[in-house]
Amino acid sequence: MTENELKKAYRKLALKYHPDKNKEENAHNRFIEINIAYETLKDFNSRIEYDNYLKSKKESTEVEINNYSNKKYEEKAKEYASMSYEQFENVLESLILVGKKIKKTANMGCGWILTIIFFPLSIICFIGAIFGGNFSLIFLSLVLALFGYGGYAMAKGE
Repeated sequence: MTENELKKAYRKLALKYHPDKNKEENAHNRFIEINIAYETLKDFNSRIEYDNYLKSKKESTEVEINNYSNKKYEEKAKEYASMSYEQFENVLESLILVGKKIKKTANMGCGWILTIIFFPLSIICFIGAIFGGNFSLIFLSLVLALFGYGGYAMAKGE
């Protein structure tokens, strides 16, 4: 930006935010900020110092953001990994118990109903739980409660 362009931009903003012409609450503060900025930027040496300051601040901010993002990502990845394993383990144990209950019920003569209706739903719940689906865990907990394993499902945190 040349000195003439800077002066022209300063005059335009100074007129726009001058307290005598602009009655907004923050006009006076904006006018002061514009004057300070112009005083800093009109001197070539102070402009170079300011540019260097902004450049170093931008670089340090980018490093901080990257470090923060990486750290936050690692924390979330660990959290999701542990949650997924726990959910996987709980659902697998629950399905084994339900499978045993279905087998017992099948011996009583109505197992085909459970096999046709419940087994596909339990597989869907199992797959959903692996990928973090809360609905699957809630549904599975309700079904387990119907089959008499509700206390087990709730105790396992599902």
